[in-house]
Amino acid sequence: MQIITKNVTLVWHNPYITDGLVAMWDGEWNAAGGIHDASTTTWVDLTGNHRPLAIIPASGAYWKPQSITTEDTSCKIAYAFSPIGERCPFVSCEIVMRRRGNNWATLVCGGGDGTTGSSGRFAVSFANARSEIAKATGGTAHAFSATSGSLTQFHIGDGGAWERGVPLSESATPMAAWPVCDTIAIGSCYNGSSGSPNYTNYHEFFSIRLYRRELSPDEITFNSEIDHERFEV
Repeated sequence: MQIITKNVTLVWHNPYITDGLVAMWDGEWNAAGGIHDASTTTWVDLTGNHRPLAIIPASGAYWKPQSITTEDTSCKIAYAFSPIGERCPFVSCEIVMRRRGNNWATLVCGGGDGTTGSSGRFAVSFANARSEIAKATGGTAHAFSATSGSLTQFHIGDGGAWERGVPLSESATPMAAWPVCDTIAIGSCYNGSSGSPNYTNYHEFFSIRLYRRELSPDEITFNSEIDHERFEV
């Protein structure tokens, strides 16, 4: 009897909404789709649209099986940023993270707001000692009251903000405007490399997804449910 053997190559499938997805960094799949490398010093964009982000050695950041984090509560600089000034236009983003306090930190930012020829810039940040998340585009900041839970998932875009698929109310008092960087940065102070001594950042990041469009409520719910299944947020 002849025995026939075949080599089977498993193809990774991105489970999230991919229409309009311009960049995606994931703590579990940090080296490629379906691949985790606990020793890598860069963070791969799973869409292939951007070069890998550099993990700044002085940040003290390290990989867990599904995330990037640091235990250094005095960390003053970014986890990851683009050292070559690469721009990343987007109009909405999704962030899965574990919050450690309400210390001021830019969670993600990039260059352009997704429209042709735009020079706008988009940053999503927490403010110092406030339980609010804010987005700033071109220097204008809008604040949304978030819950006090630690492990959570946000969607922030032109249409507002959601936490775990539930809409957030906009604060009556907008955040003060701050500079936002043109280059891609995650877990950063605003300039993507170093920051004021008062601007610490030691949150834990599981997944970052950037879109060139606003997602529909059904799409936001769809992605949120996947995050819940993967990370138990």
